Amino acid sequence: MTHERSIRTPPRISLYEGTQASPPRRVPSSRTGSVGRDGGAGSVASVAVPEISQSPTIDGVWVVDPEPHGDARGRFYETYRRSWFPEGREMVQANRSEKAAGAVVGLHYHLHQADYWQVPRGEARVVLHDLRVGSATEGATATLLLSGANCRGVFIPPGVAHGFASLDELTLTYLVDQYYNPADELGVAWDDPDIAADWGIADPILSERDRHNPRRRDILPATRPHAGLRR
Repeated sequence: MTHERSIRTPPRISLYEGTQASPPRRVPSSRTGSVGRDGGAGSVASVAVPEISQSPTIDGVWVVDPEPHGDARGRFYETYRRSWFPEGREMVQANRSEKAAGAVVGLHYHLHQADYWQVPRGEARVVLHDLRVGSATEGATATLLLSGANCRGVFIPPGVAHGFASLDELTLTYLVDQYYNPADELGVAWDDPDIAADWGIADPILSERDRHNPRRRDILPATRPHAGLRR
């Protein structure tokens, strides 16, 4: 067992249940350009602008709340731009995860990879935890809801552990800025009391991998994230 250094523990608060911190910074996307082929031929007058908010709980996490552009045929959303995120890089791989109600996935983390998540079907309770030594928000835990109803997206930088609970049967899609690398697929215990994640599920369905992830205090120095991974 490795020695655990003392960490700061900012309040564990939810991004959707109100905050105890200063208001998130909001960054509007560009209002120029076409709404895309779904938006209607030759019409750019009513482009809906997503709201991009920096998490008040975990540094480097950004939440996107798209605004719909709709007509009688349905709705259109702009869901992702690389320029929305200060640490954004080219997303090189897209993945899709389908999970049964009651499943918990995580907590996972990477030293080199950032993720961008959305849930087009169902509802997920997402848990994030800052593992980065030296981060201004080291030790902070946050939760938020992603669903087909809110169309929300979340950008997760390297070193921030992430997982989700399936509140019902769901599909989660995610973009990543590194190709799959088994050496960078790391994890920390979903039920670590030092993280105190609230998954909203009493008896979760877990993978064998996630049953055996180490506690935070037992992460080896070689795989312990630190602030400034992307600088």
